[in-house]
Amino acid sequence: MDQTDDLLHGFERRIDEQLDRAERLKAAMNEVRVTAQSRQGDLQVTVDSTGALAALRLSQEALSRAPQELAGEILGVTRSAQVSLAERMRQVTTEVLGRDSETARFVADTYAEHFVPAPQDASR
Repeated sequence: MDQTDDLLHGFERRIDEQLDRAERLKAAMNEVRVTAQSRQGDLQVTVDSTGALAALRLSQEALSRAPQELAGEILGVTRSAQVSLAERMRQVTTEVLGRDSETARFVADTYAEHFVPAPQDASR
């Protein structure tokens, strides 16, 4: 009976440790925000942990651009922030779960596949 109890306690401990890591990862990922700005510095976007636009700051100079040009720049800077988000999520998952974690690799790879650089961004 003692071996069975030890086995069950060890199993429960491992489950508790995994649940704790999962909660820490969830909290760390939810806190992630990434900000990027245009080359001119006249517009800035922040994306949240899902890659959604969380904040947009436009200077007076940005507002003097043609609407199509400004829209394109906002989209480009947003994409840049999202690509940076993928790398930040790789760091966060590795910090919480460790370099050898399959879960960390899966989460990081999922972000990297979802937020790929545009062809012109690849050289940045």
